[in-house]
Amino acid sequence: MKSIVRFLIYSQLLTICFGVSSALAVDKVLSLDGNGDFMEVNEPFTNNTVFTISLWVNPYVINDGGYHGFIGKQGDQYRKPGLWLAPSNGGLHYDSYSSDGIRYDDLLDGFFTSARQWVHVAWVKDDTEYRIYRNGLLFATRTAPTSFYTADSSYWIGRVDNYWNGLIDEVRIWNIARTQEEIRATMNTTLKGNEPGLVGYWNFDDGTANDSSPYRNHGTLEGNAKIVEIFPSGIPILSFDIEPKDKIEFNLIINVNPNGNEFNTLQLSFNYSNNVSLLDMQNIKNNILTGNYDLMTPFPPETNKLKFLVGYINNKFTGDKVYEIARVKMRRTDNGINSITFNWLNNGEIETALSMLNESFTTENGRLKTEDRTFPAISTTGCSDTEPQRTGVVYLTLIAGDTPKPNACGLNPKNPPSEWTGWDGPLDKDNVSIGEGVGSRNPITIGGVRYKHGIGTHSQAKLVYDLTGADYIKFGAVVGLDDETDGPVVDGKYTAPECGHGGSAQFIFSIDGRRVADSGVLKGVTNQRNTEGKNISFDIPKGSKELVIEIKDGGDGNFCDHADMGDAKLLTTPAPPARLLSITSVAASPGDKVTISISITDATGLTAGDILVRYDANVLTVGEVKGTDLISSLNLIVNKDVPGQIKLPMAGTKGIPSGSGAMVEIELTVSKDAKVGTETTLSFSDTEIYDESGAVIPVSLENGVVKITQPGIKGDVNNDGKVRSNDAMLALRIAAGLMEPSDYQKWAADMNDDGKIRSNDAMLILRKAAGLAAPEIQPVATGSGEITVMLGEAHGVAGERITVPLTVDDVHQLASGDICISYDNSVLRAVEVSSDSEVLLQSNLAETGMIRIAFASTDGLNSKTVAKIRFDILADDVSPLTIKQVELYQEDALLVDSQKIDGMFSSWAIPPENSALLQNFPNPFNPETWIPYQLAEEGDVTIRIYNVKGQLIKTLELGYQPAGIYTHRSRAAYWDGKNEEGVRAASGVYFYQLRAGQFAAMRKLILLK
Repeated sequence: MKSIVRFLIYSQLLTICFGVSSALAVDKVLSLDGNGDFMEVNEPFTNNTVFTISLWVNPYVINDGGYHGFIGKQGDQYRKPGLWLAPSNGGLHYDSYSSDGIRYDDLLDGFFTSARQWVHVAWVKDDTEYRIYRNGLLFATRTAPTSFYTADSSYWIGRVDNYWNGLIDEVRIWNIARTQEEIRATMNTTLKGNEPGLVGYWNFDDGTANDSSPYRNHGTLEGNAKIVEIFPSGIPILSFDIEPKDKIEFNLIINVNPNGNEFNTLQLSFNYSNNVSLLDMQNIKNNILTGNYDLMTPFPPETNKLKFLVGYINNKFTGDKVYEIARVKMRRTDNGINSITFNWLNNGEIETALSMLNESFTTENGRLKTEDRTFPAISTTGCSDTEPQRTGVVYLTLIAGDTPKPNACGLNPKNPPSEWTGWDGPLDKDNVSIGEGVGSRNPITIGGVRYKHGIGTHSQAKLVYDLTGADYIKFGAVVGLDDETDGPVVDGKYTAPECGHGGSAQFIFSIDGRRVADSGVLKGVTNQRNTEGKNISFDIPKGSKELVIEIKDGGDGNFCDHADMGDAKLLTTPAPPARLLSITSVAASPGDKVTISISITDATGLTAGDILVRYDANVLTVGEVKGTDLISSLNLIVNKDVPGQIKLPMAGTKGIPSGSGAMVEIELTVSKDAKVGTETTLSFSDTEIYDESGAVIPVSLENGVVKITQPGIKGDVNNDGKVRSNDAMLALRIAAGLMEPSDYQKWAADMNDDGKIRSNDAMLILRKAAGLAAPEIQPVATGSGEITVMLGEAHGVAGERITVPLTVDDVHQLASGDICISYDNSVLRAVEVSSDSEVLLQSNLAETGMIRIAFASTDGLNSKTVAKIRFDILADDVSPLTIKQVELYQEDALLVDSQKIDGMFSSWAIPPENSALLQNFPNPFNPETWIPYQLAEEGDVTIRIYNVKGQLIKTLELGYQPAGIYTHRSRAAYWDGKNEEGVRAASGVYFYQLRAGQFAAMRKLILLK
């Protein structure tokens, strides 16, 4: 990425790391959620023999079993060059075709090492070779076609045949083959845009999808694609539900950017919501981390604000250091959402919303909890009981010495620490790096990648791990030489020149005495970032007892062999999913009486339980509460004496044999004063269920919501007490943006309660008005697959009016749709939208350059032409007719898969590059034909027709014609098949010649009788 500041979040209890620089630079990137959003540009390739494609990508998920395309194009005759994140093994998949349709593709494992980590990708085609680079270093070479497939169509960023879930930045396309040195020289900088060979450059820093190269190939954001600031608003947002009185502890850490300026003090504050109270804030001025400072002064307490000053008295913050400032303890006081705002005050206020990390808080009694599962602490020496390990992943650690490292929770070696490293004497706390690498030695950085978890040691070393404590199934790690073997860089120099080289080491892995993997000898590079790490992965046989990792000298006499393992982990058999205990959500109007249920997904073995439900007594009143048949074997006690809570203890002598569903039904009455449009929550608190032995059954809790809705009739948009077709028309007007609905109309028109008013709502209103039953909801679209929406090509000259049809290729079960079309308003002006189909249709032409169409029908469309759009031609130029958005619905109001084909307007009066005489149509013909042509220059036009003997049959004097295109019947030359005397010519072959100024051309035609 460009040299910018980034926020990172790591779990300690909760550790928050801040990056600081004098400019507080803001980087803007393309953000995609993987759900149908992407960026579209025109064809970027200027040749089909050579290219360089490079970009930064940050995947939010990896190894999830699906492909995630981040650049390419599917849907033409063949695929254009494309790149994907592969379904497994952190793979990169590339795919391309030769110009004659031969496929060239491969899958490169180990390219992506973790989610939410920026990776630079560069793909070079040089003659018949493909080169793939990762973070500026060559990753693989493969055979390439002599020429690759291209087409005069669009190209996608964030999509190929599926979509990207994550961030993208600094997208560059070149018509030259760049070298590794050239890629590395510019991958972390912003380009000017005029570099030789650059044909496409999208860096999003101006907040748009515009192309900064000379080609100005500006992009269009589709779906929910958006450009966001990753500083300050780029923090990964993680949230959780925490019960009242539960306690949160977290550390504040400042990370000083190496490129930032020097400063003495930093004033930092953060605000927090009313549902959190501050318990304590302790100064952690120590040397656990890599920096130190002289003072941490809290400001006087303010309501919902914590503020303090941290800094040096006789020194300055500078260099690549990390400073642990304070440990903060807070307590939840109600059930609201916990949101915290951080404000940097030294260089102007910047606010960033942040919520707590879901697996990193403790309850009052210290037991670890989350909203959906409990995480046992898998550890040995030095692991904090407040640092849970995520089920399914166990990180290998290396913990020794007097002071355990922070973040040090995992599986420790069982052999003596004296064998863990090649340093002289026993291992102490200075000879290891744990977790984020925040020890007093090097961080875990291999090939430019810094790992959140890892091990740093020195050859010769031996690490023996016990495999009998869990059902381990797989090992994975990235191994290599530490980037700072020759010392960290200060003022452009390496601080450990005594090493003189990058080191060398060999990693050997054995299970129960059998060698399962060998890295081979890995050699570092002197005084610069070391080479890429090597991915090591292998399965662990069931019943294995011991994993031995030997780190041997690579042949240089154990000198400066700083060996690292990034993300060294064991995978275990995933724990079974927790059962779900849930409260149903309902909608009700003020004064309504409703019944909600407490349900469980699996009641097997349930013998007792303590359930407490909290609610807002100002909005809801509790009526009858009763158990269902599912818990008939248990004794249920109902205590609703305290307003705002319902206590439901239950117990029996034997567990429930099996079953699922509602356990308890609760009758509620909504207050007549409840505010329409609001929601009130019914939430679990202090809830546990037990089996026959009294052990707690793990269970996830899902709260319920009562949504306060308008009294009235769904579909009665005009509120006259009846549902009629005029209500559907009002819904269409709302969908097309022609009117601003009232709160009641928003509720009445939203028939499917999805929070949006679309054409499918109008269609459902029409069905209700016609007395038709609600259609059966199908799990998937039942139409004949994907529907294509098309805009045709159109031609004309300034001053004329043209009609452009909007068509679909399949009307089967198509009942409604919402379509948005853009055009160049300097060339065209939309004046009318109409339809011959028996549908209700509304169009909105108020926004210049934009057409919004909403249509609906109860019986489906009777024509493939959905609408006819009439334009006035304002200028003799070209205008794309772009379908910006399309949503089509079937009779059950569910979305139908669709694709779009855009149209184009081109004026006949635009001079072509060359004059030409074109083939007549029809040909052969009888009795008449048209002769098309195009003129690059104006002039008098004459067409002469000869027979095969060279005799003149007919002369067509067309007179003066301006430069332009004359291919349509309304503009082409017309011959009625008769000679100069008006007698029909004999059947046979004829030749027709066109003369216009200095241009002359001849073609043949055939007359049949």
